[in-house]
Amino acid sequence: GTENDLRASSESSTHLVHSEMTNQSETSMRLSMRLGDLANPWLYLMILSGVTGHFTHNVFLTTIIDFSLDQGVSLDEGTSIIAYSSIPDLVGGLGLPILADKGFLGRGSLVMCSHFLLGLFMIVLPKSSSFLSILSVSLCVVMLVACVINMKTVLMADHLGIEMVSFAIGLSGLVILPLLLSNPLIVGFFRDHLGAYDNLYRVLGGFNCLVGFIFFVPVCSQDLRRNGRTPIE
Repeated sequence: GTENDLRASSESSTHLVHSEMTNQSETSMRLSMRLGDLANPWLYLMILSGVTGHFTHNVFLTTIIDFSLDQGVSLDEGTSIIAYSSIPDLVGGLGLPILADKGFLGRGSLVMCSHFLLGLFMIVLPKSSSFLSILSVSLCVVMLVACVINMKTVLMADHLGIEMVSFAIGLSGLVILPLLLSNPLIVGFFRDHLGAYDNLYRVLGGFNCLVGFIFFVPVCSQDLRRNGRTPIE
């Protein structure tokens, strides 16, 4: 009996040691994967895209009514812009990604084009003076920013792996948190010191165009690899 007990105890100890070594090995592999993903340029592209999209969305929603009033639009019409935005928000979040799912263009290309167009509409917005023109541009802005925000996690899963999505979202949150906290100061600077939101919209528009341009090289390289071609040296 004692011999059997010793054998069982030895086997149990061996099993525990093996399990501990396996767990340590898996932990080391996960850590190695995360450290490796820190060198993946797509991680920083998606953080840049997500931060730009969320900040643009936040600024737009907090200023569009005041901007409309400055342009001579009534308060009822100005507030109705937010109500009308629910439909393009749904289209941008669910409808536009279908274009990528159906193969009409790549997911990276969709985000790139969305940033370019979002930037152009933000730049055009200060030129809008009537309710109809402000509403039309605003609906396009909402649709495109919804697409950018929703595609963020999809591209993270594509290029980093599903297991890294939460890690990447956490990094995005750390970057955007200071911006959101300083949002009143940023908006107040343009409103109080410059007298209007026009330049704020232009800055956001220019930055979105810049993000779209940054996406251009990796997206084109990816499309060339997908089509079996290589870039011309």
